[in-house]
Amino acid sequence: MPRLRMAPLLAGLPVFVAPAAPAAPAPAPAIAEAQLRVLNHHAVDAFTANDDVAVRLFGPVALVHGVFESVGTESGPKRVRYTEVYAWSGARWLRVNAQRTPLRAGVEPRLQPGRAPAHAPWRGKDPVGDDLAVLRELNAQYVRAFREADVAWYDAHLAPDYVVVNGDGSFHDRARALAEFAEPVYATYLQSFPVDKVRIRLFGDIALIHAENAYERKDRRRGVNRYTDIWQKRADGRWQCIAAHITVHKAPA
Repeated sequence: MPRLRMAPLLAGLPVFVAPAAPAAPAPAPAIAEAQLRVLNHHAVDAFTANDDVAVRLFGPVALVHGVFESVGTESGPKRVRYTEVYAWSGARWLRVNAQRTPLRAGVEPRLQPGRAPAHAPWRGKDPVGDDLAVLRELNAQYVRAFREADVAWYDAHLAPDYVVVNGDGSFHDRARALAEFAEPVYATYLQSFPVDKVRIRLFGDIALIHAENAYERKDRRRGVNRYTDIWQKRADGRWQCIAAHITVHKAPA
């Protein structure tokens, strides 16, 4: 597994598949990280102060996590946590996705560790078939596991270096995410939690799954979240989720 070195979607859109293997291999990790940090700096430096940047390399695909602070706004500085995805074109790094989530007041911007809960092992079976069919089913299982607080499913499908950006902008590691997935959030607070506007994009052995949750709470308030889950196909053919990013599109009202 690689080392941790530290959006709006329309239903019915075609699946986007990256071109064939790049003409030249991606640079060595040290060079690639330096290049990506420069690109990241140029992307946000024009209007922000950058902080807490982590670059994660997955061969010809890279993830950049960080925080920027908007300046010059009427309400004062505003902190935003972002996840950007870059793909190596054979000559340069191209940004293929970016998602941003404002940090709520009082939210710690740094990666927050946790302690995974004890649980029985997962006894299910992974889907089989072509990659797109497998990824669609894994996405459905991911949401079902949330509804059922099935922490065992997550433990079996989250990569060791999995991280998640939550809707409040908090940044959590795998263990803390598992502890949160074990909580019966759906049963306690939600009336419905559908998944819509699913879009899958493949970049070699990395897949981006975008989707939308237009949910209803038990108190009848409704909201909309949008998420991007990022998956990696391992050498044994299994897909594991390496990152997730959630953005509140419409707060409950």
